[in-house]
Amino acid sequence: MRIYVFVSQTDPEIIGFTLDEAGDNLPRGLGPWSREEIPGIMVITQADDSISNAVERDGFCLVGEQSGPD
Repeated sequence: MRIYVFVSQTDPEIIGFTLDEAGDNLPRGLGPWSREEIPGIMVITQADDSISNAVERDGFCLVGEQSGPD
């Protein structure tokens, strides 16, 4: 399974993982999204990986904390 890695430009602490090479299924409210070129793609080999499980179930997975008001 290839999972593409994106970073939210709205909140750089949020990382999105998706099967969609363009990241079009990531939440628009946290976009725009910028694809990470290195590593950019994750190859998951463990069947019980929590990120890959979430991507298979929901189409994407978000990791990180949303920043609060300054």
